[in-house]
Order: sequence, then C-alpha cells, then structure tokens
Amino acid sequence: MPNHGELNHEKFRRGVFKLSHRLKVEYTKLEQTVNEMKIYLHELYDKCESAFKLGQPLRAKMYANESVKVEELIRQLLHVQFIIERVLIRLETLKEIGRILSLLPPITEALKYAGTTISDVIPEASKRIDKMLSDIEPLLNSTTGEADRSEVERILYEAKAAVEERVKLILPEPPKDVYELLEEAKQG
Repeated sequence: MPNHGELNHEKFRRGVFKLSHRLKVEYTKLEQTVNEMKIYLHELYDKCESAFKLGQPLRAKMYANESVKVEELIRQLLHVQFIIERVLIRLETLKEIGRILSLLPPITEALKYAGTTISDVIPEASKRIDKMLSDIEPLLNSTTGEADRSEVERILYEAKAAVEERVKLILPEPPKDVYELLEEAKQG
C-alpha cells in the first residue's frame, strides 16, 4: 500500500507530464504561426520591392511599415516560444528529480509573463496558457515557496537572448532596394 507522500508524488508527476505535453502542443502551434508570418513577410518584401521599382514610393512605404509590424509580431511570438522552451527544460528536470518543487513557482511566473506577452497577438494562445496555469494551480499549492525572482528573470533573459539570435537566422533578408525604406519605417 503506497504511503500518502508517494501518492502525492505520483499525482505531481502526472500533472507535470500533462503540462509538458500541452506546452509542446502550444509550442508547435506558435511555430506554425511564425512560419506563416515568415511567408507573409517575404510576400510583403516582394510587394515593397515591386512598388519601389514601379515608382510608387507611397505604396512601397506602406508595405515597408507593414513589414516592420510583422517582424515585431514574429519577435514577440519567438519570445513566447523561447519562454515555453525554457519552461519545458525545467519541467523535464522536475520530471526527473520529481520531489524538488522549488522550480515550479518560477515556471508559473514565466508562463504568466508569456501569456500576457502574447495576449494582444494571439488571444487564443494566451487563453490556453491561462488554462494551463489554472490546471497546475493544485501542483503549485503543494509547494511551499514563493517564486524565486532570479530564476524567473533567468528564464525570461534566456528567452530574450535566444530571440534575437533566432530572428537573424529565420527572417528573410529584405531586398536591398527595400532596406532603406524598412529602416525609415522602424525609426518613425
């Protein structure tokens, strides 16, 4: 007959497993959205270049402004993706170590931040993250500690640092004719 502590430990492990799975699904959905936005961004670059070549500077500027907005949205989505990635790494540690619950509060804080960050861009994803948070509330209540702010900050910092690196690798390079227009749009 298992003792009460083992039963709670098994319930905890199942909760962590379920959360990991749901975060992986959310990560994949964000990845699909980023890929779609990259295609759209490439189309905007092409339209901007065509308008520029056809002597339509106002239209070219409009496409350049839209490109800047899409790039920013992609950065936000990537930031949330990297937060989820860092949280998944910590959840894997929780699955392996099991009884060390001190990682759970920083994970929930990072997810709250991710949900808030993405709420204006993809409200459905924010709602799914909020639902995950409410589902892990019982796990969080089983911990006694407050969120370690340094661990939360470390998760967010790691994610932010990874975003800029990833953006350089995945965003299409704008045509040279359009580059100046994009720089103007970013400034103004």
